[in-house]
Amino acid sequence: MIEELQQIDTSAIEELRKIKQDQEVLRDWLGKMEAKKGNVADAVFARVRKDYEGRNAALEEKARPLKDRARGEYAKLRASIDRFEKALELAKLDKEELEFRHEIGEFQGKEFEERLKAGEQRLTQCQAERAEADQLKQRFIEAFHSEEDLALPPPPVVPKPAVAAVGAASRPASGAVSAPPEGEPTGQFGEGVPSPAAPKGPHAAPPAPARGDATIVIAKPRLVAQMDDGSAVEYPLDLQVMSIGRAPDNRIRVQKDAVSRKHAEIALGPKGYSVRDLKSENGTYVNGKRVTERLLADGDAIQIGSQKFVFREG
Repeated sequence: MIEELQQIDTSAIEELRKIKQDQEVLRDWLGKMEAKKGNVADAVFARVRKDYEGRNAALEEKARPLKDRARGEYAKLRASIDRFEKALELAKLDKEELEFRHEIGEFQGKEFEERLKAGEQRLTQCQAERAEADQLKQRFIEAFHSEEDLALPPPPVVPKPAVAAVGAASRPASGAVSAPPEGEPTGQFGEGVPSPAAPKGPHAAPPAPARGDATIVIAKPRLVAQMDDGSAVEYPLDLQVMSIGRAPDNRIRVQKDAVSRKHAEIALGPKGYSVRDLKSENGTYVNGKRVTERLLADGDAIQIGSQKFVFREG
């Protein structure tokens, strides 16, 4: 197998295939039950159905973390397939160009034969790479109920908002993840960028009451990045455009698979914050659907390559 494809972890899909087979057996039994419902007492029918439905629910619970892992690996595979497809198209064009130059008279005799042989070898190699990647893609699809289910991002884990006490030193609530201090780099995706100043305008936090001992929850629009280790990093949103991509000049730099140099941006408009895809190769997804531009609502799950975010209004 191609080295690039060998790095894709398929252990989750092998386990999912077994779970899917068990679920198909249960669905078959449930279907047969309906046809024979009149042969047993209602209480017996209900007990057996409850047992089968309980088994299926347990299998779904077991499959959930495996599906999250498989979707992450599938994003890597999709990026590889895109690269293989481009290489294949380029090899076809190179061969066609060589034959065209031969017809004109530029390449003749042994030189043409050598160039043609090398071009055909490259084309064959690209075709083999694409075919192998497609076979692996089919294995992923077979482990899910549909390709659409496989393309969905895993459900986000939303951190609790920080709680600040007026008149006392501000510290994050237990279990919350705070945005980096102003002027400090984030350090999460590579080269960090300073945190922006507190937002102003329609999404700004409300003023604190003039009481020294009051405790309030500060509402602040933010983007919450879900990290691979289960932690979360918050990026406050303000009037400036929040650019996201691999390039170091983005406000959020994401050095992960399938992320373009300038992938997407989040900006404040008359109706609120919107995410806009910047003609990226692998697209931007909101709640599992690919979008060009989308007005965001609280709790929306955003996926850029293999990186997941959650939009929070407050």
